[in-house]
Amino acid sequence: HHDSRVFVHLTLGLFAFQMVSHSMTSGTRSVVSAGKLLINTAFPRLLIPLSAVRTAVFHFLPTIPVYLVFHLIFLTKVWSPTMLLSLYFFACMVVFASGLAAFFATVQVYFRDTSSFLPYFVRIWMYLSPVLWLPENVAHFSKTVLTLIQLNPMYAMVGGYAEAIQEGKVPALGLFVSSGLWALAAAAIGFLFFISRERDFAVRLT
Repeated sequence: HHDSRVFVHLTLGLFAFQMVSHSMTSGTRSVVSAGKLLINTAFPRLLIPLSAVRTAVFHFLPTIPVYLVFHLIFLTKVWSPTMLLSLYFFACMVVFASGLAAFFATVQVYFRDTSSFLPYFVRIWMYLSPVLWLPENVAHFSKTVLTLIQLNPMYAMVGGYAEAIQEGKVPALGLFVSSGLWALAAAAIGFLFFISRERDFAVRLT
């Protein structure tokens, strides 16, 4: 039973984490890739990284029925209305990913090596997120690793998402608050940074 639970969690966590990481990595390249379109066409520039996030979300959607089939086969728990709470954490991940995509798309305009560095960062980030391990295993980590994990925005988002959809439990209030705050902070910082620099893009990209 434990092995099947780990397998189901791995599936759930990887799908969710990949949606965020793909949003961020494809969003990072989006503005530089837009090139002449960005220079010659008048439209809200923020739509460029946001379209990368939209694509990542659409790629994620087919994984939902795949997960639900695994849930039905490997877990004894039936589907419950509590699973719908996962939508809140999913929304937080999308907003959070949008902020990151906008932020790193801006950084990429100035530092073209950003997209090369990000995959290494994403790999470390995944190990610190409850993707390859169950959230309750956090007690087994050293204090230093535990601190890094608790400072990780994806700890609350993936943890709450998994608890609601996989366990059918109402996640702790702290996970709701932390996820919402991280999502809003990332969106506010990412969007404001992008908008404050977008006039400079045309000069940098010519």
